[in-house]
Parts: sequence; C-alpha cells; structure tokens
Amino acid sequence: MSDPSATGTAGSAVPRPTGPTGGAANAGEAGGGNGDPEGPASGSGARENAGSRSSHRTGPTGGRPSGSDGAGSTILHVQRNTRRVLWRALAAAVGSALLVSALAVVGVGALLGLAVVVVLPAFVGLLLRIGVVGVALRATRSPLRKLLLRWVPRSMFIVSLWGFAQAPVPLWNAVALPVTTAMLVLAVGHYCRWQLEREAKGIPVHRRERWLLITVVALALALAGLLVLTAVFIGWSIHHALGALFPD
Repeated sequence: MSDPSATGTAGSAVPRPTGPTGGAANAGEAGGGNGDPEGPASGSGARENAGSRSSHRTGPTGGRPSGSDGAGSTILHVQRNTRRVLWRALAAAVGSALLVSALAVVGVGALLGLAVVVVLPAFVGLLLRIGVVGVALRATRSPLRKLLLRWVPRSMFIVSLWGFAQAPVPLWNAVALPVTTAMLVLAVGHYCRWQLEREAKGIPVHRRERWLLITVVALALALAGLLVLTAVFIGWSIHHALGALFPD
C-alpha cells in the first residue's frame, strides 16, 4: 500500500512554488504573466512610445507629415502641378494659334484672335491660381510672404498679356502664344517653389523683396495701362480707317 501522505488526496492541486516573500515565484507572474519585470506599466510605456513614434511620422493631423516632411511634400506637389498646368496651357495655346491661323484664310481669324486674347489668358491664369499659387498660399504662414505669392505672380501675368495680345496675328501667334504661355507657367511655378523652400528653412522675407514687390507691381500696372492705351489707339485707328474707306 502506498503512503497517502506522499501522493496526496485525489483532486488536490499541486502546491505552487513561492518566493522568499510568499508571493509569485517569478517576476513575470507578478507583472501580469508576460515575463516583464516591470508589469503592466512597462506595456503601457511601450504603447506610448510606439504612439509617439507614429505621431512623429504622420504628424498631428493623423495623415499628413509634419515639419520638413510636410514642406517637402508641398514643394513636390507644386512641381507636379506646374508640369500639368504647363502641358494643358501649351495645348490650349498651340490649338488657339493654329485655329486662328487657319480661319484667317476665310476672314474670321482676326475676330477669333480677339476672343483668344481674352479667353486664353483667363484659362492659363485660372490653372495657375488653382494648381500652383493656391497650393503655395495654403502652405505659407507668413503674411508678407503670402502677399508676395499673390502679387508677384499677378505682375508676371500682367506682363505676359503683351505676348497673349499677339493672338490675332496669323502664323506669328504660333510662336508668340506657346512661348508666352511656357514662360509664364514656368516663372510662376519656380517662384512659388522658391518661396516654399525659404519658408521650410525658416528664412524670413528679405527687405529687398519688399522693394522688389513694390517695383514689380508698379511696372506691371504701368504696362497694363500702356496696353490699354495701345488697344484704344488700335481701335481708334481701325474706326478711322473704316470711316475713310466707307464714308457716309
């Protein structure tokens, strides 16, 4: 017969080993059963560290990068949009020039050219405002830099009106319109990208840029006034010539 004291009673649990203080035998059981000597506090700390690393990668908005990563993505966005606007604007400019030159044979090219003088600059300006300048303005915090991003591209647009005014001239418009369009889009895109890079580096607006803004705006307004006077003079000349050809 076996000794009951050696085998114990049926259904009795095997006693668990205890430490010196009578508690759990290992630190993992004391810490929550995961083998971590620091217990649940260690797990929550790891989760906090992982959350902070994730927040650093994605930024405070949960989906956009912060800091220099956000500025870099905005600059790349402006570059891509500049290329897209360039191809669309060039297609519109070349198509308008070819259409005006073709219809000049039947005598309506001049009228269509006058319409192109109005429609084509408005189309190109709208593409630049939405795809390039608008993106740069939303990513800029400095009020003075926002003022520069508004008025310098506007001044470039006003200067480019001289090239768009060549639309009624057959054949020559096939050179003037695409060149003017490409120069305007590339100049505006490069300027917006340059300002975004300075914003990302924390470089403030230089004092010379303020004087440059005043000078560029003044020249642009002067050229716009001269363009209006030229258009009035051309209209008066046409009216006078028609009056001489067809007297009452």
